[in-house]
Amino acid sequence: MVARRHHYVPQCYLNAFAVAHKRQQKPHLLAFDAIEAKCFRVPPDKAALETDFNTINLEGHPPDAFEQALASVESDIGPALVRIVEAKSLANAQDREQLLTLIALLYTRNPRFREVNRSLHEALAKQVAGAALSSRGKWDAEVKRAQAAGAIAADAVVDYDTVKQSYKPENLRLDLSNEAQIVTELQAFDHALTALRERKWVLVKAPEGSPGFVTCDHPVSLVWSEPPAGRRALGLKTPGTRIFFPLDLPLSFSSTRS
Repeated sequence: MVARRHHYVPQCYLNAFAVAHKRQQKPHLLAFDAIEAKCFRVPPDKAALETDFNTINLEGHPPDAFEQALASVESDIGPALVRIVEAKSLANAQDREQLLTLIALLYTRNPRFREVNRSLHEALAKQVAGAALSSRGKWDAEVKRAQAAGAIAADAVVDYDTVKQSYKPENLRLDLSNEAQIVTELQAFDHALTALRERKWVLVKAPEGSPGFVTCDHPVSLVWSEPPAGRRALGLKTPGTRIFFPLDLPLSFSSTRS
């Protein structure tokens, strides 16, 4: 059976924030939806997911091939998190690498990251279209190039006056395929993991008897306090829309450059 409900926050991470409740047979998360302004309980297997988030359409591969590949990676991350919690240490290099892999995945694979990527492509496409429509000569040249590349259908409307009159950029939306989004995410993942490896990490433990920590559906923000020369800052500061609490995992992870 092809899996279609795909987590963008792994279950192995969410499981640590779930607690038993007398009304449910299995541990649940107590979630707060910041958009809807409401609280509800949800099991980890039904939180922070979207239908077909990782579904691909590539010849020779099943639709859930990428999802299954991620599941294999997460099967190594889960036990590493358990060992880090039990040891209360990041000294084990292999487990630390698994943790950094998780952080990089959380940073690059989520709906907000995809929307930023989509909106950037949309803005660029509108700029290109606007520039092409700035004169008949530019438009005709772009049409010829597109036709030569086979990018324009034979019955497409390419008349300059018709297109210019009907073109309203505010009414147009550019959507990217999952395949295009995943390629961008994998490229960003490599850069994020490199940046994470360059940082020094500190393991923080909540005091006994404290409420512990909370998490959300966008739990990672990677930002340079002082970006190295020539390197663009990494990070999205958008807060998560859903917050999950309380915790059974009294540990948190933070880093510094020095």
